[in-house]
Amino acid sequence: MNTATRVVIALLLAAPLASAPSVAAQSVASRDTSGAMLKGLSTGQQVKVEGRRLETGAMRVERLRARDGDGQVRIEGQLTQLESGGTLARLLDFPVSIAAGARVLDGDRILNGPSELHVGDRVEVRGILMPDGSINANRVRRSPLVGTPRDEIEGPISQIFSATRFEVIGRLMVLDPGAAYADERSGNTTTFAGTLRRDDDEQQVNGFRLGSRATVGGRIEAGFNASGDKPFVTDPARGSDLNSAIQGDIVVNLGPRAIAYAKVQALREYPVAGVVSATGDVRVKEANLLVALAGPVALQVGRLRVRDAREWFADDYLDAVRVMLTGGRTTAEVGVSYGFNAPAGQRSRTDERQLFLAAAHEFSDALTLGLRVLMRDDRNRHERPNWTFVEASGQVDDIRYWGNAAARRGSNAAGIALRGYAFDTGVLVRPGGGRLALTASYAMGSADRNPTDRIDGTFKQTGLEDTQTRIAGFKRIHSYGDLLEPDLSNLRVLTAGFGWQWTSASLDAAYHQYRLDAPSRSPGSAAFPLTPARGTGNLGREVDLLMTRRLRGGIDLSFVGGFYLPAAVSAARPTPLFFWRPEIQISF
Repeated sequence: MNTATRVVIALLLAAPLASAPSVAAQSVASRDTSGAMLKGLSTGQQVKVEGRRLETGAMRVERLRARDGDGQVRIEGQLTQLESGGTLARLLDFPVSIAAGARVLDGDRILNGPSELHVGDRVEVRGILMPDGSINANRVRRSPLVGTPRDEIEGPISQIFSATRFEVIGRLMVLDPGAAYADERSGNTTTFAGTLRRDDDEQQVNGFRLGSRATVGGRIEAGFNASGDKPFVTDPARGSDLNSAIQGDIVVNLGPRAIAYAKVQALREYPVAGVVSATGDVRVKEANLLVALAGPVALQVGRLRVRDAREWFADDYLDAVRVMLTGGRTTAEVGVSYGFNAPAGQRSRTDERQLFLAAAHEFSDALTLGLRVLMRDDRNRHERPNWTFVEASGQVDDIRYWGNAAARRGSNAAGIALRGYAFDTGVLVRPGGGRLALTASYAMGSADRNPTDRIDGTFKQTGLEDTQTRIAGFKRIHSYGDLLEPDLSNLRVLTAGFGWQWTSASLDAAYHQYRLDAPSRSPGSAAFPLTPARGTGNLGREVDLLMTRRLRGGIDLSFVGGFYLPAAVSAARPTPLFFWRPEIQISF
């Protein structure tokens, strides 16, 4: 065999490896696939897949969406290689070339070029698929890496091998039996399949499949709550305890247009001292049916979750009926909940009738506007309060902002008019789009300044809120203080904080300064009694610290701690109150 022959053979053997982004797609033998069907889709159809890479190089698809094609492909993940000043890259094993005229962004902020990108950055690349399997990028956008997000690939289906195995722009896809599916093509009816609804601060573990229709999962938690007037010295009278919880989730696919979902939680608390015995409870947090109706409209019935992004309006579970609409950048929902009568000693929100609605539209990355309304007939407190929330948020360059305002209206059985109001506004800055986050915010809930008239100017939150948000870490932290957890009622809260996220660890810290809106009126409720400084309304300050270590196997180790220093109400030095809470959470 002469030298020329050897060169030709070597080129023929190397060509498939140079042109294909993954050897996984080559492992499927070539055969007639004309009869194979994938959710009614066919080759050439534009799809978006979200999932995680398998050891074989294929992608396990956890979400699949059919979309209208625009002649471009899109991939999103972490950069693993950069060369030639950033103009040559590797993303999800795809070779990417970034032309000199390509737009390179960090959020909406224009960067000087690909030289500002770094290995490990999470980026979205849009461009043209070249014949050799590489992508010629015309836009690259960097985004913060939060948690463990899925990889994303959008492009045309090149081959279909079976109902669960197909190829998108040269990459083998394996459809998970519990994968969510939606048809987002123009004019098509919404269809979907179920996935586990994990919180955004949980590790996104896939769970376990039961046959071809059901997926089960959950989490196990164990922790210790302690507080006292000295660091790491517990005070049993303040409720220090060991606690544990186990939660089970199940989603059942009832066809392409219906799923059933249930979430059950068992809780247990063990006091560290005293005569109080251990207590436990079992709660059905979710149990509902979700059905696609017509177009982008869906119906949900049962015990379901009502929640907004900052959990300022609500984050709770209601027995309700809800109709939802999702159309591009616009979302809307309307629902009713009707609590059943209960014995007088057990009445709470089970004795409330409520109408809730929400609508939001994303005009751009820089502006999203939303409206939320809650109308309640409270037969326990004999009042009919209504809340109207207006929300604005967005991101401009390295700055993310929010501005929420609320009004409480209505009346009670005594004929007193309800006229409270509140707002919460702030910014979060990531200098240079890096791992550091700095935040500052100001929130206020009004007080009743004139108790002699027939108008109650006190703002009270809905009672459904959880008021937690994320700075930069994996876990959420209370927006107004993890120890006090105060209601935003006759209260002003000034907050400053910072956060940092590494690959598998995060740190958040927050400082809160409290003051009464009306010093002559009593403070709102909190986890511990609040006593203001005479004449000033100063309530003191709190400092919180949250650390999280994220391990493999769905394990999170967290520690929350801090202290509250009350305002000085006499010549004596005020006694601070400390708290700490270690916790382990295992998602499965």
